[in-house]
Amino acid sequence: MKTKDIAIVGIFSALAFGLMFLEVPLLPFVSFLKYDPSEIVALILAVNTGIAQGVMVVLIKDILFYFAKSGDVIGIVMNFIAGATFVALATKFWKSKLISSILSVGGTSALMTGLNAATVPLYFIVMKWGSASDGFKFFLKVWWGILVFNVLKFSIDYVLSALINKRVGSLFGSE
Repeated sequence: MKTKDIAIVGIFSALAFGLMFLEVPLLPFVSFLKYDPSEIVALILAVNTGIAQGVMVVLIKDILFYFAKSGDVIGIVMNFIAGATFVALATKFWKSKLISSILSVGGTSALMTGLNAATVPLYFIVMKWGSASDGFKFFLKVWWGILVFNVLKFSIDYVLSALINKRVGSLFGSE
């Protein structure tokens, strides 16, 4: 990676990290899930420079957020998986916005709902809220909220990324 590329990834990582602090619960019944617009920055970079750079932004901003605020390894790993999957799928199929949006939003939402089936019971054990069985029972009550949250989050991210990229894509020599 060239020095210029490293600098750009660093700048975009800093922007994404800052945006992670804009946490907003979208749905009251799954208020433990919070929307932040940080993947928008990663997707814009990925579309214009490559998937690896976008995923690198997701990784760096998640590591920074872990140390600055979160301290929650499970949540940060889940955030990285969601962000990296979304950015990779959206970028890979970006030329066809319809296919790109369906695959990135739908694929990431389905993946994260499935992963939450494993991590919610794990949270119950780690946080001493109860047993894994209690956690899975809780997941069964809220799985649809997790799915809806992810569809909303990644739909918002996709639409805003596309709109912003129309304005700034020319800085990269695209769109």
